[in-house]
Amino acid sequence: MQIALILILVNWLIKQVTFCNLNFLDRRFANKYIDQVFAKNNFPDFRNVTLLDRTPEEVSNLLKASVVSDMTLDQRKQLSFSLDYMYLTCSFNDIPCNINDDFVHTYDYNYGNCFTFNSGRFPNGSAAPIRKISEAGSDRSFRMDIFLGDDKFQNDFIPNSGARIVIHNQSNTPIISSEGFDISTGYQTNIGIKRSFLYKLDAPYSTCIKESDSADSHPSNYYKKMFTILNMTNYRQENCLKLCLQDYIKFVCKCIDGSLSNIYGSTKVCASIDDLKCVTQSRKDYYQNEDQEKCGEEKCPLECDSVSYQLSTSNSRYPSLYYLRYLKARTTINYRITLDNVSDAQENQVIKSTALLNVFYDDLSTTYINEVPAITSDSLLGVIGGD
Repeated sequence: MQIALILILVNWLIKQVTFCNLNFLDRRFANKYIDQVFAKNNFPDFRNVTLLDRTPEEVSNLLKASVVSDMTLDQRKQLSFSLDYMYLTCSFNDIPCNINDDFVHTYDYNYGNCFTFNSGRFPNGSAAPIRKISEAGSDRSFRMDIFLGDDKFQNDFIPNSGARIVIHNQSNTPIISSEGFDISTGYQTNIGIKRSFLYKLDAPYSTCIKESDSADSHPSNYYKKMFTILNMTNYRQENCLKLCLQDYIKFVCKCIDGSLSNIYGSTKVCASIDDLKCVTQSRKDYYQNEDQEKCGEEKCPLECDSVSYQLSTSNSRYPSLYYLRYLKARTTINYRITLDNVSDAQENQVIKSTALLNVFYDDLSTTYINEVPAITSDSLLGVIGGD
């Protein structure tokens, strides 16, 4: 039996913010490749007919899987939205960001190019100073105007437009699809955050592992591969459970799911229509079949220590007329908006193509939740042996 000891301390706080475009392909460069994928899979021409016989999810999954299967990382990066294209303005604690030094690139299966602010690294991989918040409040924040693509190039394969946002600790690699949330174009999204740490007791009080930053802390093969093959520096159970699912899909479909981590080297990615149907069905079977052996804690133990962020959000219409004039005067947005005729309103196109993100701490207190034994082993023996 354990009890929790809760401490609330005030200190200087840090955070990473990762953002991605919900549209994973920049059609200014990807249209030719999209045509090739559709022709190969006997899809109709998306420019002339609606894909009534294919759901948006089927079309999107085919394109995502094809990109990962067919292309190198450098080629994928060129087909997705670049930081230069999406960046309009940015500041941290009212100090302008440096587009060349402050953002580190990662590629995500679902969202393409993603960029992390305050990662603790420069783009070349060397260590960078970590930015810290010294005051609470929305005026002491990470603030960024994001251009998410001309509206005419956004909505063919995705049901919505906007950006995917993840707020996470420097020690954790974010799982963008499950931990992130979406912000919409045409709005300023304010995100107030509070941070909590949870420190659980390990054996004999639980089966969680305390040293989750070492490949030697647990004998599980999945656990070790997260460090030795995937080069992760910190273990998380959720990542491990995804490796179990990947193993099942590989066994059933004879290929791997491109959205999950690959620990199998050159095994092909499921990228054909039939392969993707197999992946979809395998995922359902894996979670719904009670007889199917799942990963237990012997394969994927729970980590004892974790950090979480509690978020409160609000929205307002964006941009105002004044701020629109500011964007047009101080950024290159004028050159990114396409107008088909003189009756098109540029202001309307800006609203459909941009979003403002404002991330700040509601207060500077951090909550530490420490589990402590309700009774020690010596005390228990004393109780048993007493009168």
